[in-house]
Amino acid sequence: SPQAYIYLALSYYQLKEYDKALSVCNEGMNLPQTNQKILAYNAGNIAFSQGDYAEAEKWYSIAIAADETYASPVLNRANARLRAGKYGESKADYILYLELAPENPQKEQIAKIIGLIDDEIVVLQQQAASNEQLVRAENARIQAENARIEAARIAEEQRIAAQKAEEEARKKKLLEDVTSSLQGASTENMSAGAEGTVGYGYESELE
Repeated sequence: SPQAYIYLALSYYQLKEYDKALSVCNEGMNLPQTNQKILAYNAGNIAFSQGDYAEAEKWYSIAIAADETYASPVLNRANARLRAGKYGESKADYILYLELAPENPQKEQIAKIIGLIDDEIVVLQQQAASNEQLVRAENARIQAENARIEAARIAEEQRIAAQKAEEEARKKKLLEDVTSSLQGASTENMSAGAEGTVGYGYESELE
């Protein structure tokens, strides 16, 4: 019986054997005669009870696709999306649920939830704007620091280059001074070749 899959999944769910319950739902979804929207809805509830809101959202969406007028999975998908922090999508589901079930006794409570979601969206937008400003300010600080580091690097390179140029100029002048001094000393010590020679008119005492 196709209904057996629904009852068996519910039995496993009540026994808190959630993996088995989901397995039965999956198996039943592959059979054309089963009530797939109910199986998908129950599978969403099982996933929700386990805190797997993404999986729950998936199953509720399958149930809604099977019957777009089926209000219960719309409400539960709204709750799953709210738990997951998907405020805009959650709000849209709550509004859709009120359209599908306008006489629901939870109407006033759901309207309050929508208002709270709107408040939260405003807060998140303000936080996002503030974070964006902080990011821009931090980027500007980083750029300024990088510019300062680059300027310091260039200044250090220029200082080193100037120091090298000064050292080269000092060495060059020193060489020029030494060369000039050596040239002066050579001129003063020049000889005509006559020093220490004996003239022809000199008479030796050794005879």
